Amino acid sequence: MAVEQSRIMVGDELRLKLGDGASYLYGKPWEGVGYVKGIIDGEVELELRTSGNVPDQIHDDYVVEYIWKSTSFDRMQNALK
Repeated sequence: MAVEQSRIMVGDELRLKLGDGASYLYGKPWEGVGYVKGIIDGEVELELRTSGNVPDQIHDDYVVEYIWKSTSFDRMQNALK
């Protein structure tokens, strides 16, 4: 599997979900979407929009997905027209 790297910035939207092993331990799949609130010493603080049961007792085997917003790209494309 290829590992992709990007710079995460405050305000970026991320999807956080349990990996296969953690889903098994938790008893069901879980995912939440939120915004990066802060980054301190490499630790990312994520403010989740998901209400409900967040599996806070599980500390390993999370998958993080970056949610790309096309706002800047759309503005550049419109400016070129």
